[in-house]
Amino acid sequence: MPSRSPAFCPASGTAGRIPSGGPRQVTLLRRARAGAFEDGCGQGADARCATPGGPHRSRVERAKKFTNGSPVVGQRREIGTGFVLKTLASTGDDRLLANTADGRLLEYRIDSTGAWSSKLLASANWSGFEKLVSPGGGLYYGVTSAGGMYWYQDVNPTDGSGSDIVYHTNDPVDTSGWTQILLSAEPETATCIGNDYAYVLPQSAVPRSELDDPHHDYAAIDIQVPIGTPVYAGTRGTVGYIDGGFGNGITLTSADGTTYIYGHLDSRGVAAGTVVTPGQYLGKSGNTGQSTGPHLHFEIRIGGVKHCPQPLLLALYDGVTPPTPSSLPTSGCSY
Repeated sequence: MPSRSPAFCPASGTAGRIPSGGPRQVTLLRRARAGAFEDGCGQGADARCATPGGPHRSRVERAKKFTNGSPVVGQRREIGTGFVLKTLASTGDDRLLANTADGRLLEYRIDSTGAWSSKLLASANWSGFEKLVSPGGGLYYGVTSAGGMYWYQDVNPTDGSGSDIVYHTNDPVDTSGWTQILLSAEPETATCIGNDYAYVLPQSAVPRSELDDPHHDYAAIDIQVPIGTPVYAGTRGTVGYIDGGFGNGITLTSADGTTYIYGHLDSRGVAAGTVVTPGQYLGKSGNTGQSTGPHLHFEIRIGGVKHCPQPLLLALYDGVTPPTPSSLPTSGCSY
């Protein structure tokens, strides 16, 4: 399976909000093997199916028109032939996601005439998934033969590129138990907001109240978490190292020059000079440098001026659009 690190995607819609601690609130529809669904077709008004001859577009009538446990297919149109795919899932209207036995991850798009085009999202490491499912919004879920479910976020699912897929293998939905024969989600029922930012810790690391408590009389926050808690990139930027009182510290500088500082890490998990995406793993929290106990020190600087990160972190924790860093207060983090 892919080996990049966690992402945070606040989402809205019937699929629910996706916290950084794992997409446990997503509504995934579980279906038993029955009738025309034996080959892994997603249930819905416009199902897409992979057959030995190729994928077909079929219009499935409503349940009350089922006969002998099977749906009545009102329309069937062959899209193409020669498709050799391991799994196939719909990610939206006329958009498909597939993996292959040799580990590729592919995207297919079908136009109004029935013609299709494909994009290679990843060239390797996706063969371990026996099922793929997506509620849309660039959220992809894969189920392994051992029953583990892992989730991923395609930051821009419309660009036809997999370079911005953020991997969440360090924090799966579950490592076992997902043994359903058929698993589906209604596409386009989740949308990601605030893709430019990510919560900096697992959602379950601290309660929300820890984020709005009074902290420093200057604009920074100390979040008390056990040594070894994963720490994630708050936005896209270039990694740097900072030492001194910060101990094993990391800086993350975004394209607009804003600098995010992570202090007192137990270990750094990414090299200086690396460009990371929101939610990407940076290292483990610790108690190094001038620290009086295990915690993550987090601050934001613009032109050398500190801006209190509390409103930003609270918004990301709540899954709402965060304020811009420049709008954050400079007078400290005591409320």
